[in-house]
Amino acid sequence: CCCCCCCSCMQFTQEPKAVALATELVAGVLFAFGLVYTGMVRPTKVIAFLSPLYPAWDLSLMFVMGGALLVALPGFQLILRKHIIKKPYCEANFSIPTRNSIDPTLILGGILFGAGWGISGMCPGPAVVAAVAKPVPQVVAYVVAMMGGMWAQGLWERATTSGGAPVETS
Repeated sequence: CCCCCCCSCMQFTQEPKAVALATELVAGVLFAFGLVYTGMVRPTKVIAFLSPLYPAWDLSLMFVMGGALLVALPGFQLILRKHIIKKPYCEANFSIPTRNSIDPTLILGGILFGAGWGISGMCPGPAVVAAVAKPVPQVVAYVVAMMGGMWAQGLWERATTSGGAPVETS
């Protein structure tokens, strides 16, 4: 049976991709719930955090991020340094980035991400959640533009690396 992917004793021999996708869906839904519960899908909340000189400066985003770090950092350290889990339960191995260089593409991506976040008050994850939960034209337009940008970046990446051959990301 591949209904429960939380049991460490289960071996996923049938439909491993379906189990991995179901696990990702559950994690995404949990993340979306957290974003909605904390109000982070409201652009005004994000803009209020990004405006420290505004009289109604809202620090709640910092507490949400801090709470996420308090959970994630010890977990990552235990897995990566202490090897308490040898491999994920629903995947063949952990996907750990090995590249650590800072190049113009990374800098440009960071600038575009930060500018988009600061101007719109929407981060990609909360924007997708908001577009699904309460589709208003501005949020849907943001998500469509974001997806268009991802598509264009993918085309550019394929055109400029390895002669158009698929690029390995691991």
